[in-house]
Amino acid sequence: MRMSILSINGNKPFNYILQTVLSKNFIVYVATDPITGLKHMKNNGRISLAIVDVDAYEEDAFEFVDYVKSSLLFQVPVILLTSNKSYFVQQKISQLNENDFFVKPFNPLDLVKRVNEILSGIQLDESKI
Repeated sequence: MRMSILSINGNKPFNYILQTVLSKNFIVYVATDPITGLKHMKNNGRISLAIVDVDAYEEDAFEFVDYVKSSLLFQVPVILLTSNKSYFVQQKISQLNENDFFVKPFNPLDLVKRVNEILSGIQLDESKI
């Protein structure tokens, strides 16, 4: 069974790019904001990884990551996307203990490579159970 990725991004063209590069190997769900993304996670089974753009909904995105990382229900790897290079945002991102972050613009194939690395580690861990 293919693993599922949730992309939370208010930018429709960017969501299209992510779906295009990730859907070859993964089921990709899209939410336009963190609140909708959380509802999707609660209602639709197992999500293997979340990709969250913090630019449009900065505080909601950070709260989403805090919740997902601390919840016993979800605890999925998170990759953050941002175009904000400010010290505050970079500091906040580093405090969240997310799995990775990308500063836009970036090569979508680099993101695919990182997603594959993270999720292959998860598959290895689950195979030990």
